[in-house]
Amino acid sequence: MIVIPKVLTELLRELHAEVARAVALDFAEQSIDESFPGGDALAEAALSYLAAARAVLEEGDTTRLAAAHDAYFAAHSLSSVRAQDASWIAAIAVAAACKQQLERLGVVIRATRYRPTVVDVAEEAQKVAGRQALAQHVDPVAVQGARWEAARRQLLHLIAVSPSPV
Repeated sequence: MIVIPKVLTELLRELHAEVARAVALDFAEQSIDESFPGGDALAEAALSYLAAARAVLEEGDTTRLAAAHDAYFAAHSLSSVRAQDASWIAAIAVAAACKQQLERLGVVIRATRYRPTVVDVAEEAQKVAGRQALAQHVDPVAVQGARWEAARRQLLHLIAVSPSPV
């Protein structure tokens, strides 16, 4: 039997840094979209935060990052605990993708050396999927299945965006 989360983790650890940063944002966007199917203020703020981080990666444009950071955390503080929990992946992904830029802008302090990785983002997305399944089902098998399905979708996405080695 193939253990999808283990295979995914191994592949994510081998990614080139630039690809890993983009994939971290992809995983977070997918998780937010699945967690907030109807959308709400927190989901919009999280997606805007991720879009600002993507602009940093793709264009080097940091102009929206600080404002998006502030808007996300303002919406985060006004939301339910369950919504906060589901949206936290946005902050993890942005830190994985743009921690140095956030530090340069003075948005986060340099006190901590910890920098989340794409593996952290993938694992958080799997946890969110499991917690959502738990909210709908009491069956632990459903929770495990939701986490496995999230890892499977991540693996398929990784395959789709991975550059050809030739």
